[in-house]
Amino acid sequence: MNSEQLQDFLTDLSNTSAKEKSRDDVETTRKFLTNTAHNTMLCINYITCNYRDIDLVQPIIAQILALFYKGGILRHYALQYIPSFISIYLFAFSKKQQKSISLFETFFLAIYNEEILAGGPKSENIAKKVEEVRIPSIRYPSIYHDPIKLNSFPETSTIKPGSTPSVLTTVRIGPFPTVENFTAEYIDKSNEMFQCFLVILNVLCVLAALLVGATWLLFEFRPTYRNRLRRTDSEQARIEMKSFEETRYLRRFSELKCAINNPVKLLMFFPIGRYSI
Repeated sequence: MNSEQLQDFLTDLSNTSAKEKSRDDVETTRKFLTNTAHNTMLCINYITCNYRDIDLVQPIIAQILALFYKGGILRHYALQYIPSFISIYLFAFSKKQQKSISLFETFFLAIYNEEILAGGPKSENIAKKVEEVRIPSIRYPSIYHDPIKLNSFPETSTIKPGSTPSVLTTVRIGPFPTVENFTAEYIDKSNEMFQCFLVILNVLCVLAALLVGATWLLFEFRPTYRNRLRRTDSEQARIEMKSFEETRYLRRFSELKCAINNPVKLLMFFPIGRYSI
């Protein structure tokens, strides 16, 4: 499917689902999303492959956002695009593709600023949403986050001496603030200092690896064959030992060059404990 066909699909979806947009029950939503799953995947794949071409994907994303504003079952349909859009947005951000970044940031901001309203999208009430999460105490047996079933066990709500006054602890999250702009790149002074520390640590690791490597090469070829060389009277034996020592040195040096790009591997490469001055 091309861009025009996908736009026609979203338009037909908006028209045929107009009578169901106010319905919000789980079974109806599941059935609707299942019936449109194939074309939805085609739409996601098309946007993933062509996100760099703003002229092709912008009309499609605008129609998806329009479906979200209609609410009801179409709101759930639009929300299922968000995980894929986040993946595309982060990839575009890593590639510094500013036009694509701006397009998806606008989409995310519009969704977020509507979802934080207490009355839902397009609500006239500007009060912000506050989420409440009930956390049962681990000191008592409980039915997870279900106060109706929890009341059927009176022993779980008995307050023991020195215990908390309630079995359930309620955590309130919100109200959520309105966001006008955001970016995937988080800049913090402490983070910059940590990055500098990592760079310095990497440099020190490389220098330490080079020092250990130089020391290892120095003492690897020092004692054994040179001591034998002093005790050998045959000139031919001297030549053979010298050739063997040069070949061994070149082989070790070649292995060192292969490991020099990985400081950790380089440190593990040298058996330091075997050699002493």
